[in-house]
This record gives sequence, structure tokens and C-alpha cells, in this order.
Amino acid sequence: MQQTGIDLLHEFAEKLAKSLKDAYLGTNLKRRMDSIMVDNGARKLSRLQLAHVVIKNMLMVLDENKIAIPENLQHYIEDFDENKVTYHSHTPAAAKLQTAFQDACAVRDLIPGTLNDCEEAQMLIRFVSEQVNTNTDGSFHSVRDGKS
Repeated sequence: MQQTGIDLLHEFAEKLAKSLKDAYLGTNLKRRMDSIMVDNGARKLSRLQLAHVVIKNMLMVLDENKIAIPENLQHYIEDFDENKVTYHSHTPAAAKLQTAFQDACAVRDLIPGTLNDCEEAQMLIRFVSEQVNTNTDGSFHSVRDGKS
């Protein structure tokens, strides 16, 4: 590296990490919820985690379809964002929940009519209808009580 300015170890580590990621996740990085996740994991997901999963899944579909994603929502697509938001942020839980639910409404509004029938869109729309109180125009009003 001192002679050429090229860090061969760093390049090797990056290539190895990419190949392991491709081997583990496959080259198609689309993540989807399947029946195993729903049956075994849904009861264990917190409302915040559930919001994060449905938002992320829909944003990935929008990204695959070359639909512009606002900058304030792009973090959902990043690896490990759920952990950052859920566990590493010092924001109070109620504020995190309200932000995620507002974002869910914003993502719902981004869905074009051509994608309304995809599974990810249906899950996001259902999530918003069950978890969010909306104004008459469909915009976010408040988070529904968890018991209702």
C-alpha cells in the first residue's frame, strides 16, 4: 500500500463481504414477508417493528419500479435501519411510533394505482387502516390505541 496507494486487504475484505452477502441473500435483495414470518414472528413484533417492516417492503417495491422515494424515507431501505431506529435511537418510544406511522401514511400516498394489487401495497394499506386514525382526506391524524 505504501508503494502503490492501493489497500489490497481492504479491497479483498470488501469483495469477500459482497460475495457472502450475495450468497446469503441471493442477488435479488428484495425481502418479502412470507407465511413463516407471519405465523411465527408477527405476534412477537412490536408495533414499531411491524411498521418498519411493512414500510421497508413497500419502499423496496417502489424502488424496484423506479418510483422516486423522498429523502426522508430512504433510510428504511438501508441495512440495519430497524435496529438503529428501534434500539439505538434515544427518541421516546411514543415519538418513534408516531413518526413511523406518519411515514406509513406518506408511503401509502406514494403507491401508484398500478401497484395497488401487489402484496406489499396491500399489507401497508391494511396496516394503516388498522393502526392509524386518519383525517377525512386520508392524512395521518393519530396512532390508534394498541388495545383497539
